[in-house]
Amino acid sequence: MQARDMEQTSGPGPASFLGEFAFPRAALEFETESLRAVAPHFTKLNAAPAEFSIDPGGEFRGFRRARAQLGRTTFDYFQIDCSTGNQIVSTRPREGEYFLFVPFRGAIEVVQGQARIAVSPGQIALVGSANYTQKRYREDAELLVIQITRQMLTRTLADEYGPLADPMIEFEPRVVVDLASVPTLARFVAMLCRDAGEARPCISDPATARACERTLILLVAQSFPHNLSARLAQPQSPAAPYYVRRVQEFIRANAARAVTAAEMTALAGVSPRALYYGFRRTLGVSPMKYLKHVRLDGARAALRRAGPARRTVTEIALAAGYTSVSRFCRDYRAHFGETPTATMRER
Repeated sequence: MQARDMEQTSGPGPASFLGEFAFPRAALEFETESLRAVAPHFTKLNAAPAEFSIDPGGEFRGFRRARAQLGRTTFDYFQIDCSTGNQIVSTRPREGEYFLFVPFRGAIEVVQGQARIAVSPGQIALVGSANYTQKRYREDAELLVIQITRQMLTRTLADEYGPLADPMIEFEPRVVVDLASVPTLARFVAMLCRDAGEARPCISDPATARACERTLILLVAQSFPHNLSARLAQPQSPAAPYYVRRVQEFIRANAARAVTAAEMTALAGVSPRALYYGFRRTLGVSPMKYLKHVRLDGARAALRRAGPARRTVTEIALAAGYTSVSRFCRDYRAHFGETPTATMRER
């Protein structure tokens, strides 16, 4: 099977964002001209059963997959050389990922249950993982698939937006947009792939890879609709009422001790109702929820500094203002998408 670089699709505009580079051949992980070898490869790749088939009368000529890594995010380049339509049916062991599909040649149809979307060159699709997914390609196909874990997405948004990122983000399950409508995301993806093809890619440096991964996630959050789109598009108002700012400062200074709603109301000098709606209007959360976020953010910073040999999770939880370690662990995982111990190990 002849190696083929990513081609620029016909027509102006969006495809050119991604058509200027070739996916790094050095990243090639699998190549075969055997039809029977494709399904076992996907079974191994997904750690779950998979099937691959072509339409009757077709000729299978080859399959290639290359991979580049960006922190915990993977970039997979697939090339299917076939004279007829073909499809991959796979199951997922868990629902913990989001996938970006970027076709370069040949259209792709993604089916999950009764729902289906079609993605063509010049478009990008965001698809949530599901237990059963069928991907159908029209003859020859070339595409990039970017896999972002929910854990990494949740953690990044919590770090960047704090209280505004609560509750947990939920994207619409299947969305297709034109690359021309998300040019910054398209160009950033192209830049990452071009860098991966360099002899000494910048993203091979762990610190650079982490920064690029966070930027990619933030661009995805800006480019695709989700339950927090309106909130994240409106940064915290600088004109928060004086009583909200006063209580914010009080919470930050006293989060490590027991703080009651009565104390906050007395300090604000307004009614509990006025204080509640003042916080909701300017910060998007209640005063007590804001207190919880401040405690969790402080604990996260302490966990990253500590390391497992210096301080325990219990010590950090108590120092952050929690009286129950089990409650702290539940809140922490719900907010950041990982356990306190996992954060500590990343140091």
